[in-house]
Amino acid sequence: MDLPSHFLAIAGLILGSPAPTTRKVPVFRTLGAMGDKLGPVFVIGLGVYRALVVSNHEAVKECFTTNDKVFASRPSPSAAKILGYNYAAFGFAPYGPFWREMQKLSLLEILSTRRLSDLMHVQVVMSEWFEHLTFNVVLTMIAGKRYFNDVVHGGEEARSAIAAIKKFMSLSGAFVASDVIPFLEWVDLQGHLSSMKLVAKELDSLIESWVEEHRGRLNREASSRLDLIDVMLTMLKGASLFHYSRETIIKATVVNIIVGGTDTTSITSTWLLSALLNNRHVMKHAQEELDLKVGRDRWVEQSDIQNLVYLKAIVKETLRLYTTAPLSVPHEAMEDFHVGGYHIPKGTRLLVNAWKLHRDPAVWSNPEEFQPERFLTSHATIDVVGQHFELIPFGSGRRSCPGINLALQMLHLTIARLLQ
Repeated sequence: MDLPSHFLAIAGLILGSPAPTTRKVPVFRTLGAMGDKLGPVFVIGLGVYRALVVSNHEAVKECFTTNDKVFASRPSPSAAKILGYNYAAFGFAPYGPFWREMQKLSLLEILSTRRLSDLMHVQVVMSEWFEHLTFNVVLTMIAGKRYFNDVVHGGEEARSAIAAIKKFMSLSGAFVASDVIPFLEWVDLQGHLSSMKLVAKELDSLIESWVEEHRGRLNREASSRLDLIDVMLTMLKGASLFHYSRETIIKATVVNIIVGGTDTTSITSTWLLSALLNNRHVMKHAQEELDLKVGRDRWVEQSDIQNLVYLKAIVKETLRLYTTAPLSVPHEAMEDFHVGGYHIPKGTRLLVNAWKLHRDPAVWSNPEEFQPERFLTSHATIDVVGQHFELIPFGSGRRSCPGINLALQMLHLTIARLLQ
């Protein structure tokens, strides 16, 4: 059965970009209100494309279990082509042999639990703002750089690097009209495409300098403290994957980690701190747990986190209530499929309204309230890694975020040390 045609409710709705400051209602709220009227599964027009919007856990489960392979691909936005080294940034790469190989490499090597454990010599300095902290931790893991300390002291490389990364982050989430109406590409009405090309060139030069620096160092000396560029240079030595060179893969992977590991983590940390300040009883309970399980004579370590069950519940509740990606990164159907009894054609884009999903009153009692205790009682078995479809802050299925472990380690350790 096809979805009724009147479900094509808003033609040309702009999705996947931050809402302009003049917009009174964010897009995810508009889609949530539409879901209240039309149901948890409906289709909208997105330029010349169709987009399926789902917002309850039954439909999400059907998408990422029964239809997981169908939705394993992504659309091909301009940002992924221009800023992502022609789709070599595997988070945005279409489904195929290259993506499968890079996903395996990431999960088993680059972002594995063992590898992240090896990188735990990166120090968390609590005196820095969350944004600076997150950038420093991620860039230290990637390239051994701590740029925000250097900016204060006037480092030219630091200023250039941060400016390029900031512009990159802004443009990577920008709405580009030709992504939904392809024949507008030659016009570049918003000027985003030309800006992307300039920033891509600037950032490529920066990352190339990091790679050259690491290549020279590896040739001269051995080090027990390897960052991710060191790891990739060693693992991919003399290698190429399909039509991408080793250098392109390394630079694209660096871009991928910067995009996925900085802004979202710093925003979540900020929301988490705000929630604690507005719920002092929660903060007091977390500090009491730290005193009991860790004490006041030393800093909390990563190995302590498994025993800090209330702290982990706070992080889960923050990821539920303050989802940094209220609309998922779009998927694209590679063949016809069925969801909720409806027939959906190949090429349809999938948008999961995580904001609506995480506030479903059928699943979450008092969904608008910050209640970490729910993850110690009624929802104690629910995790955030994509296996429980009521809570998917990192996505689910084959295209879920490969940096889940990195994000959770940073969130847990940063907040724990701040509370200390």
